[in-house]
Amino acid sequence: MRELDLVRHLQPAFTEVLETMFFTSVLDTCGGVPAGTSAVSSRLTFRGDPSGVFEIGITYEAARSLAAGFLGEDEQDLSEGRAGDVVCELANMLCGSVLSRIGSDFTFELSHPEIVDGKLDAPDTSLCFELPEGMLAVAIRFEAVAA
Repeated sequence: MRELDLVRHLQPAFTEVLETMFFTSVLDTCGGVPAGTSAVSSRLTFRGDPSGVFEIGITYEAARSLAAGFLGEDEQDLSEGRAGDVVCELANMLCGSVLSRIGSDFTFELSHPEIVDGKLDAPDTSLCFELPEGMLAVAIRFEAVAA
């Protein structure tokens, strides 16, 4: 899939998931989560046509705010673990939404998302979204298709 085709699907997929499930909106795209910013990342793999790796990185403040909206709880009552669980669920929802837009005729198998350290090596596509509470970055890498 060409990068421009994928980027075209990211904005509506993210907007839909964030507005309907997390009660927030995408303000704009941005250049990425600045180095040194406190952030949490979640990664999962997907198998299908195509297969690959999907990762999100979200500023800590945005993660707590989204988790509170999703769970219907006050931010100050959320543990780091619960916020991390919601970040994993967010990664799952966003990946599913993106994949359904790029391959609606295919079935995908998604791994269980996990909290991870570090960045995805050489993503095919990455994009950052500015939220009212902070930033959310996504990176996708597709596996090479065996000939």
